[in-house]
Amino acid sequence: MAFQVIRVLLAFIISSALHAQASSPELTDITGEDLKNVIRDMTGIFAHTTLSSAALYTDDVRGEIGLVIGSAETPHVDDISQRSDPEADVSMIPHTSLIANYYFTEQIRFELSYLPEIKTSKIQLASQSIALQYTATDPKVSGLDVAFKFYVTSSEVHFDQATSSGDMKVKYKSNVTGLMMIFSEKILILEPYFGIGRLNSQGRLKVSGSGTIFDTAYTTSNTAEESATGNHLMYGVNFDIFALQAGIEVLRTFNANKLSAKFSFNF
Repeated sequence: MAFQVIRVLLAFIISSALHAQASSPELTDITGEDLKNVIRDMTGIFAHTTLSSAALYTDDVRGEIGLVIGSAETPHVDDISQRSDPEADVSMIPHTSLIANYYFTEQIRFELSYLPEIKTSKIQLASQSIALQYTATDPKVSGLDVAFKFYVTSSEVHFDQATSSGDMKVKYKSNVTGLMMIFSEKILILEPYFGIGRLNSQGRLKVSGSGTIFDTAYTTSNTAEESATGNHLMYGVNFDIFALQAGIEVLRTFNANKLSAKFSFNF
């Protein structure tokens, strides 16, 4: 019952954000470079995001559960959509997920970011992301914390698209792996942090129905796959008040920004 309530809440958040957005994606005449650019934009949306610092485990905090909401820039999807509709505006796409973090030891933390399958009138999407973080700081020494995080993300997006030859169903699926080095320091109730790393994203675009979304000079198949590799960085700050935590973060991937806010409980 509780899971269904949470699922409805997440669907409401996504649906409300998409309703406020004037347009839906329109993918036409997709080339290999276009698909790589779609992958770059989608990576920004679904890259692992728990708004977590490099902090060590403490006696007061063993884990965390919460909600992340925000919006990501999608300049390439916007440019492609404007080919068929110059008035289209999909320059930002909303995101949300449930998060859970747990310390196995003082220095090793497991992270989960989860969006169950959500269906709205415009889109269907789901995403799962896990990470393992090792904080290299000596637990006996206070000051700047340094951590290394490895993560894996899997996501899917489905939407309908109308064409002159009929309706099509478009399905995008991706897998992202990344490694990041993170720095943070606790200052009273504030904990600013910064991270930099490298990621690789594998994307697969498939269409079914009448017509095609691909440039036939690129492929005559109904499916295409590409990959993109690049740097990414993040910066943000968390606020701790007793068992409550809030945070804001900017994650930059492939020259596009993802803005996120977090509301969580420590335990």
